[in-house]
Amino acid sequence: MESKEEDGTDVFEIYTLDLDDFSPVIKGPILSYSWDKVRSWRSGKHDSQMLAFHARGSSAKEKINLNEILIMYMMHGGNLYSWADNGT
Repeated sequence: MESKEEDGTDVFEIYTLDLDDFSPVIKGPILSYSWDKVRSWRSGKHDSQMLAFHARGSSAKEKINLNEILIMYMMHGGNLYSWADNGT
């Protein structure tokens, strides 16, 4: 989701939705970063648009607890970024 901080800075925010919950609600943001963090200049063009997104985490449905953490990959322009939840 794209939004703005109080000072007018454009930011990307990522929220979580627990689909294992009987009544899931959106929580977060669990991750927030400014467009400036993902700005790349190619051929004189500003390119910070999110082109692809993938997330993977544990599920209560799994029979064995693998203690997997939430991992996300975001593609901005031609750059791939990753983030992992450290569990704190």
